[in-house]
Amino acid sequence: MPIIERNDVWGIEFDWFAVDEVGHLGFFASSGSGLVPIEAQSLEAEIEELAAHLHIPFGRDSWEHAAAAGLYAYDGDINGGPYRLNGTPEVRLLSHELPEFLQPLANAIGYRGRFGPAELHYEVGLFVPAAV
Repeated sequence: MPIIERNDVWGIEFDWFAVDEVGHLGFFASSGSGLVPIEAQSLEAEIEELAAHLHIPFGRDSWEHAAAAGLYAYDGDINGGPYRLNGTPEVRLLSHELPEFLQPLANAIGYRGRFGPAELHYEVGLFVPAAV
């Protein structure tokens, strides 16, 4: 999967979603230095719609709201390191539990693995578009 080069997102907070191999939703706050899938950038309006439906405001500590909504919430490292898990949901929301019209967006970017406490290094091949 192509990624936005670090220079393209450096200093810009960009929040995006992915789904893991068992259907758990993940929320990623780039912190201005985390790598972001190009596919996510092209879905900015849809990401905002999903975030609004889940009551996740963009901005400071948005990961807390994401975890409260049932998502694994990751925050990018300001120094360009891996995404770190900052919020674990008490009750996990699965992508198929969303309203039907939001499911394609929630499933647009897949993660080959399961979300959890490990750091997520953004590597080509780990995050894949739904069509792959």
